[in-house]
Amino acid sequence: MDQKQLAQTLDGVVESVVNHVGVDVNTAPPALLTYVAGIGPKLAGKIVEHRDDCGRFTSRRFYVTSPVWAPKAFEQAAASCAQCDGDNLLDASAIHPESYTVAKKVLAAVRRHHGRRWTLSRRCSRQAPAD
Repeated sequence: MDQKQLAQTLDGVVESVVNHVGVDVNTAPPALLTYVAGIGPKLAGKIVEHRDDCGRFTSRRFYVTSPVWAPKAFEQAAASCAQCDGDNLLDASAIHPESYTVAKKVLAAVRRHHGRRWTLSRRCSRQAPAD
C-alpha cells in the first residue's frame, strides 16, 4: 500500500475518533490535541505549556479565561475537549458549554417526568460515581 495514502487514511481515522470521543486536555500530548477541530500545532503546544506552568484545567469555562484559547478555537474545540476530573460533570460530556443550560433543563424535566433519579455519566475511561 502507498505509504502516503496510508498516512492520510490513518490521520482521517484518528481525527474522526478524537472529534467523536474527545480528549482530556489535561493529559493529551500536543500531537493528539492537533486532531481536535480548531486546534493546530501552535495552539496544542500553548495548551500543554499552559497546563504545565499553571496546572490542569478544572473546567471548560477556564478555556475562555485562559490567554491560550481564542474565542473561535474554543467554539470549535470545546465539545471535543473533556475534563475527566473536572468541577462540572457536563465538562466530561460531548455537550458543548453553550448548551449546558438547556442540557440541565432537559435532565431536570426527565427526572421530574420519570419520578426517579437520572444521572449523567462521564465519557472518559475512568467512570466517576454519579453525584
